[in-house]
Amino acid sequence: MSGDSQVSMGNQKNEEKDKTWGMISNLKDQFQMPWLCSGDFNEILFGFEKEGGQPKTESNMRKFILALEDCDLQDLGFVGGPIHLA
Repeated sequence: MSGDSQVSMGNQKNEEKDKTWGMISNLKDQFQMPWLCSGDFNEILFGFEKEGGQPKTESNMRKFILALEDCDLQDLGFVGGPIHLA
């Protein structure tokens, strides 16, 4: 099996995340074979994935879901303990 891969770090500012989703969509259009895009997108798919702080808005989570669907990407999940940033 052959393919390609990309690593991404999503913007932390909500108003800039649309640029990240657009960049990923542009990358998808460049590949005619399976590809892997990994990284920290600084976004969640479901509200229960977040602990503490301000809750994520449904609209931001929905935009992330639509970006993944548009690019035929799947969330592979996370294994491990909670991450605490100082």
